[in-house]
Amino acid sequence: LFFFQAEDGIRDFCLSRGLGDVYKRQALIFIVVIICLYSRIQLAIALVKCASMFMADCIQSLFVPPVMLMFVLFHLAWLFFIGFYLYCMGAVELESKKPFRPMKIDNNLEYMIWSHIFGCFWNIALTLALTEFILASAVSIWYYNRSQTKNFIMISVKSCLLQKNED
Repeated sequence: LFFFQAEDGIRDFCLSRGLGDVYKRQALIFIVVIICLYSRIQLAIALVKCASMFMADCIQSLFVPPVMLMFVLFHLAWLFFIGFYLYCMGAVELESKKPFRPMKIDNNLEYMIWSHIFGCFWNIALTLALTEFILASAVSIWYYNRSQTKNFIMISVKSCLLQKNED
């Protein structure tokens, strides 16, 4: 019985193919992907052209995200203020030897803190959803009524916030 080790230094002579073959394969794969996705690439180009036309026609849409950001920052400041106020409603532990004395928070106060945190984050999510809705409705109004009006953002804000049920 004879055992041969793979690390004994006896190997077949193999030339390194270099990086040229790797680059040729990558270029071939890239060309195949471009050919297969040609229709999707055309669609993406058309969407970018349409979006640029919307931005040229409706420049006031650039002001929607900063305004909504102000609402989000207001909600975060409100969360901090209410959280601090509710935390201060707890009782101070006088027996503690720590330099900063902890607060005793009962179950009702803890429930109020968590409900305010949840409510504030819910309002932030609502504000972000309203931002997306206002921009999406402005784009759809622009797309279907290009020649009729120029105030797309105000129309979408009114339809978002002042929707009347006409039954």
